[in-house]
Amino acid sequence: MVESLGRGETLYQLGGQYTILNIIFNSKYTENRVIAARVFCFANQNDAKVQNDSIGIGAFEFVERISKESDTKVKESFLSCVSNLIRGENL
Repeated sequence: MVESLGRGETLYQLGGQYTILNIIFNSKYTENRVIAARVFCFANQNDAKVQNDSIGIGAFEFVERISKESDTKVKESFLSCVSNLIRGENL
């Protein structure tokens, strides 16, 4: 899925990370939010440049939203996103 996009860098360059974050944080449909979170995770996994770019556009909002989220599936997805943000050179 995202692997063919150069581990997410191309997705970021095309503005896709903004769209993905918008779906994750604003969609009223749980399944859409969970799927978008999976895409975000794949794009950020072990890619320090994409991780830093994602942090720069507000991805640490996941940390704030975890405690406010009522749906368990979405909370788990947010935790996965945070986990993928702090891998690589960001440790």
